[in-house]
Amino acid sequence: MARKYPSDRLEDVFQEEIVQAFSKIVNFKRFARSSAGLCLDQHEIDHIVEDHGESVEEQKMQMLMKWQQNSGSAATVTKIRAIVRGYKAGDSNKEYINVDGVYRAFGNRPLCGRRHVYRGEQMSEVTPRPVAIKFLDFNERNLQEAKVLLKLALHPNVVSLIHSDVYYDDTFGKRMFIVMEFCHGGNLTEFLQSREEMRVPFDDNLAISFAQQLVQGLQFIHQNDVIHRDLKPDNILLSLDKKALKIADFGVSKELRKGRSYTDQGIARAGSDGYRAPETYNNDEISKKSDIYSMGLVIYAVWSDGKHPFGEDPDGWNLYIKQNQNRDLSHLHLSDKTRANNLLKKMLQFEPKKRPTADELLDEKLFRRSVKNLPNRTTEKGSNENEIILSRDGKFFFYKPATKKWRQWKEIKRLSTNLYSIVTMNDYLYVLGENGDVYRTKYADSEPKWEILSNMICVHGYFPSSVTMNGYIYVCGGRTSTTHSRPVGSVERYNPTINEWQELESMNVGRKDPAVVAFGGRLYCFGGKDENGDCLKSGEVFEPECSKWKCTSPMLLEMKSSLYAAKSNDSISYIVGGQVLQCYDANNNTWQETSLKNQLSVSSWHFERIISLDNEIYFIIYAQGIYSLYKFDRNTNHVEPVETDERFWANSVAVGQS
Repeated sequence: MARKYPSDRLEDVFQEEIVQAFSKIVNFKRFARSSAGLCLDQHEIDHIVEDHGESVEEQKMQMLMKWQQNSGSAATVTKIRAIVRGYKAGDSNKEYINVDGVYRAFGNRPLCGRRHVYRGEQMSEVTPRPVAIKFLDFNERNLQEAKVLLKLALHPNVVSLIHSDVYYDDTFGKRMFIVMEFCHGGNLTEFLQSREEMRVPFDDNLAISFAQQLVQGLQFIHQNDVIHRDLKPDNILLSLDKKALKIADFGVSKELRKGRSYTDQGIARAGSDGYRAPETYNNDEISKKSDIYSMGLVIYAVWSDGKHPFGEDPDGWNLYIKQNQNRDLSHLHLSDKTRANNLLKKMLQFEPKKRPTADELLDEKLFRRSVKNLPNRTTEKGSNENEIILSRDGKFFFYKPATKKWRQWKEIKRLSTNLYSIVTMNDYLYVLGENGDVYRTKYADSEPKWEILSNMICVHGYFPSSVTMNGYIYVCGGRTSTTHSRPVGSVERYNPTINEWQELESMNVGRKDPAVVAFGGRLYCFGGKDENGDCLKSGEVFEPECSKWKCTSPMLLEMKSSLYAAKSNDSISYIVGGQVLQCYDANNNTWQETSLKNQLSVSSWHFERIISLDNEIYFIIYAQGIYSLYKFDRNTNHVEPVETDERFWANSVAVGQS
């Protein structure tokens, strides 16, 4: 941990750093020889090694004593510090454990005190990838952990599984390993301690972003019917830039049986002291609400620079939580303390049924509002309503149905193609071009400032079919760029945190211009055209549990026009094309047709687009040269006109928050 020392104590500070690095230095001779500025000559090194034989620890101690006698200078400190840093990071004296012929673990670089998780890498002569490798006994509980990680592998705030398999050990026989993404930023406990000791000023924006990311990750976990059961700062990992959080360590997690909201705790009490919900002490049933309580304790630590709501003495935490006594939320550093306090009180309710769900937490105003100038920000009614973003040929229009107000950007000349799609995610508008180009800009700005991002990996052709889910952009299907274009089944996703595209398992069927929608942590792709130009009625869903595409039930009607999709908050997807509207119920894997033919005054019309905004469904309909926006009532299946305007003529639409 960085500390300030007077210049005359630099040598003492450096001695501390060497001592901290001792466990990583296994070859004294190599270390001493590489440290030319250590002020030890070869004669002194040879004497130390000869006198103390194989005792590396004694060699290092003698080396320190000699170095102190020789009075290393401040320049020496600067030179050697880089060498020691290399040993602390494990760049020298590596001891490799080959795993499955593809990975290797560094035996001298454990990532936890139990020494069963190690820093490693996916081997490659071109781009070796850093990973974390966990070694486990082969048993049902550890198999369950691997299965849970596979099920949760598609969210930016949950640590991702890369690979898992068995191996055979000479001593212990059949064992297993789990390869996960490596999080360079350490864990949340270390991060908070470091900020406190270095006296880093509290950052409102970062603190609220961290809490929001944690709840989003927990929402995804719960959507997949998993209870984590061991949420605590040690099990929250940080990205390299220390701005993204990931929930880790599913070793004691449990999957809920279908239709159940709770599970038996079991003989072994899950969770860690000081971060368990009260019911884990008092009865044998735990639920998703138990995770909500634990997450409340974690979020309080984030918002108070590492404090605990039940005091400074860890020995008292369990008793106070169990008896619901001595809770103190007065150490919050957030500028909007009232909202923060209210949110935490909800999460830390003693009775589980009174705690909110992760979905309800994400609806809290603290998360929905900008984190800039929180206490003083006031807005007129309706200013937080979402707006429809429409684009065609480099023109961008923004329309808010609540107020019927328009705004627009100047025509954009910079884009390399007009055959693009747009999506929005986390305050950004992304443009996905037919040639693989990707741009983004903040859609709330009065004029765009385009940022060029990494190109897509696959060819998707005109107007790539895209959707956002859990912090990623997904692009599915499309067509080749040849004269006689063929349908493709390629699927890829974009991670904005690292500006990187990753190719996923292809769909079972190549689809030109399919309708794509996402909800419940799953990706759905419907219809499109085959290589003969015939319309497809089939659909597919991407299952995170097995990383495979599975067939859904087929649509009721063939849709011969371009397809567009939107989802509501009740697991219903709406697919439009031509004059056909079909509804897909994901929970029951069933379809239903709805007709609007008798509701419009003209017979010649077709759907242009469908939009889900503020849990309402809107249609853009073209009829006799006129483009109009309609609002759809899902209870009565009736539409009502909102506005007519030629600006509703668009090649791509998205939704953003103004």
